[in-house]
Amino acid sequence: MKNIWKRFLSLALCICMVWALVPNVSMTAFAATSGTVTGLVDENIGLSFTGDAENAWSASGTQIVGSATGTGGTCGDTHYKSTLTITNNRTTKATLSFDYAVVVSDGTILVNNTTTTANGSFSKELEAGGTVEVEIESGSTDADTKITMTNVKLV
Repeated sequence: MKNIWKRFLSLALCICMVWALVPNVSMTAFAATSGTVTGLVDENIGLSFTGDAENAWSASGTQIVGSATGTGGTCGDTHYKSTLTITNNRTTKATLSFDYAVVVSDGTILVNNTTTTANGSFSKELEAGGTVEVEIESGSTDADTKITMTNVKLV
């Protein structure tokens, strides 16, 4: 009986040693830096984004929020940019309109290629398939560069 316990413990120790040699493998999860944004009530408004800011855009109801924050490093700060493309998915002309509130935080916000530093509203007639771009670029490593668009509608 004593011999069986010795063999069992030797086997258990061998298994533990082999487990100690197996490398720790983990899967890296990457956040989205391009794709589509869903969540708006109006399905005639298409939303897509590209850039290097991770998960920069979200939508809910009649609101779209975009934000980006830079990161600090020993060789300097890294700034991130993301562009949201708003598309008229209707087969006819329609007017896109929304109100927006911005927090610039040393970054840059462009609404339809116009630099924006204060809250305001936007309205533009779009052809079928026409687009408007909203771009955010981080500036600060401590605070978000952020735009909140409300009352987003296509009439």
